[in-house]
Amino acid sequence: MRHISALLTLLLIFASANTAAAMLVEEAGEIPYQVSRADRIAIGTVTDVRSFYNYRVATIEVDEWLDSPLPTKAITVRTEGGTNVWVEDEASFALNETTILMLEDADVSEHRFKMVCGEPGKRPLSDRDAILKALSDRPRRSGDSEDEVMRYPPNPVEFIPPASDRGLDIGVPVTLVLDNVRYQKCKLVWELAESLDIELLYIPPYSPNLNLARASMEIC
Repeated sequence: MRHISALLTLLLIFASANTAAAMLVEEAGEIPYQVSRADRIAIGTVTDVRSFYNYRVATIEVDEWLDSPLPTKAITVRTEGGTNVWVEDEASFALNETTILMLEDADVSEHRFKMVCGEPGKRPLSDRDAILKALSDRPRRSGDSEDEVMRYPPNPVEFIPPASDRGLDIGVPVTLVLDNVRYQKCKLVWELAESLDIELLYIPPYSPNLNLARASMEIC
């Protein structure tokens, strides 16, 4: 009997600990809270959901990037809880569901992400304007561009003028100073810059004062 009581006590302790760990803070459902913690925000449609023992992987076709865009159309989102494990407040996905996703980077090079704030991090499309408002009100982070909203397919090299076979052919070396925003480091930018013989110079993170072009615009 004593062993049974000890076992029940242990089970209650584990259950209490798991419930506490799964609970979200009160602000987790609020848009400004989620925006401040998301690495990226995207609107996408679920094209595939695969379940494993203790996790699930959803494939999302991106329709629009609202913040920190990437030059990719398909991403995967991993959530905890699978065929044999249930996690409270974790996000769930249904095929052909279109939603706004608050994303946390897991492996950007492989286009893998997690959800910020679990199920509350999935927002209805009607929240788009409120999210854009929260993004505009958010203190600007080093490396943020002036316009982070990008529909797929993005074209991060529109600013480069037509060139000859010898590059830009303007007679002087060209160095392009960039703010370190994520989509300025994509393969498309690097390949085009190399073909045009342009040197890319990325300023260190949290150093907007080193961007002389920005400083000049502020003076004007």
